[in-house]
Amino acid sequence: MDPVARRHRGPIAGDRASARRAGADNEARTERERESRTPLHDSIELGQPKITELLLASGAYVDIASAAILGRLDSVRELLDADSALANDLSTGLSPPG
Repeated sequence: MDPVARRHRGPIAGDRASARRAGADNEARTERERESRTPLHDSIELGQPKITELLLASGAYVDIASAAILGRLDSVRELLDADSALANDLSTGLSPPG
């Protein structure tokens, strides 16, 4: 199983220990995850609010799509101030905020 699938499988299934590790291990994010989907995206899309909260509490990286979906407007503003092109980011497969 490839590293991305391994990091996503536990959180998708609702495994709290896997979610905690995936959220805390931002250094292990692969290039593919940096440019597309993360366990946080999957938990949001699959309606796993407990896993989403666990990932966030464990320090998961919150990108523009996740920030918008979660209603973190301060984070959205901060990210857009740093790079306005993020308003049309389609890399996650989630709706862009723009």
